[in-house]
Amino acid sequence: MPKASRETYSHKAYYLLVLPAVLILLLVNRFPLIYSCYISVTNYSLSDPDTSSFMGFNNFVQAFKDPHEAAELDGASGFQKFLHITFPAMRNTMLICILIRGMHAFREYDKVYTMPYGGPGSSTESASFYIYRQGFVFFNTGFSTALSLIMLVLTIIVVQTSVVKLRSV
Repeated sequence: MPKASRETYSHKAYYLLVLPAVLILLLVNRFPLIYSCYISVTNYSLSDPDTSSFMGFNNFVQAFKDPHEAAELDGASGFQKFLHITFPAMRNTMLICILIRGMHAFREYDKVYTMPYGGPGSSTESASFYIYRQGFVFFNTGFSTALSLIMLVLTIIVVQTSVVKLRSV
């Protein structure tokens, strides 16, 4: 078999082996998003389930409109409506955003390394950059390993606490 046809055959075999895994990955990752968009567009009114008129994305507006109107009738101020209605509705999303941003801050290494290298002094050092310097610049490998494990344990505790809070709501 000539070399060119072997390479072509190996590329075809590679795509045949990888394609099912990629399709399954895309399906598993994107199905909840596609399904929630489908439900939000085709679902009927939340305020009157017997009505069979098309509502679309108005379901989201309707779901948040009724509690605000009820609170307004009860005499709640704007701050009280935000504190007792809007903020609890946004709590899960805010918790996830804070969790992801905190994890991103823990692994902030590349910008510190490429721009000021932790300086002037150590004013721009992040935790991950400090661990790197302890392990690879000063050769304190035991200390840097201990710091890495402490950082890992802290991350696990924060994530576990967040998951428990999300499930309890």
